[in-house]
Amino acid sequence: MVLLILAVYNSFCFPLSLPAISFSVFFVICGGVVVLMKKRFPSEREMGRRFTYMIFTFLLMSGLFLLLLFQGYEDIDFLTTALMTTVLYGLISAWAFAMFF
Repeated sequence: MVLLILAVYNSFCFPLSLPAISFSVFFVICGGVVVLMKKRFPSEREMGRRFTYMIFTFLLMSGLFLLLLFQGYEDIDFLTTALMTTVLYGLISAWAFAMFF
């Protein structure tokens, strides 16, 4: 039973946790940019300039983040045969565990 849980975790949960962690880090970095822009342009007269810089920065950061994320997926070979076999066994094991226990 413990081996079944470990197999499901290694084949299903771990690959799904990597994007969640990376998106969380990206969210924190975006929050840091907001604070930096708020300190750089504190007055309300500069709000238009602040929003313009923030939108440009967020678009640039989002594009770079997604490019690096998908490049990482290509480098990891996420859809290789061995990994897909492991994921398939993990899904079958999870289904069997859910149906019979």
